[in-house]
Amino acid sequence: MAIARVSKLKVAAVALLAGLLQSGLGRSASYDTIEKYPGAKTLCSQHNTAVSEGKPMHLLYRIETSPAEMAPILEFYEKKVGLKPKNAGSATDFSDPANPGLIVTVYPKERAASFPSCDVAPPADAKTLILISQMIAK
Repeated sequence: MAIARVSKLKVAAVALLAGLLQSGLGRSASYDTIEKYPGAKTLCSQHNTAVSEGKPMHLLYRIETSPAEMAPILEFYEKKVGLKPKNAGSATDFSDPANPGLIVTVYPKERAASFPSCDVAPPADAKTLILISQMIAK
């Protein structure tokens, strides 16, 4: 009977943890786990290596496109995902204080030439691009 009770508690704990992770609570966001803006489509992704302050790093980034205007996307990343805006303007950067290597940049399609592109043009229906990038120590 004690074994069955322990198993039920483990199942409940795993379910609770999974719920917290899905809701974004109890963890910082990362490149792999950050919630995608509803309806956004991945345009491309890249994995590069670099040296930052003498340390070898991995740079991961992907670009997502959305037919939505910037305002609801900015609200989504700030209020639903819980990231903090670092600046505002024609491009807005968001960061996670618990993971300073993660940056989400939201910008209009017209500014695409100012950001990494993976040499892939955004689709005609895209109004907003979302660049998700993360630096990770090797």
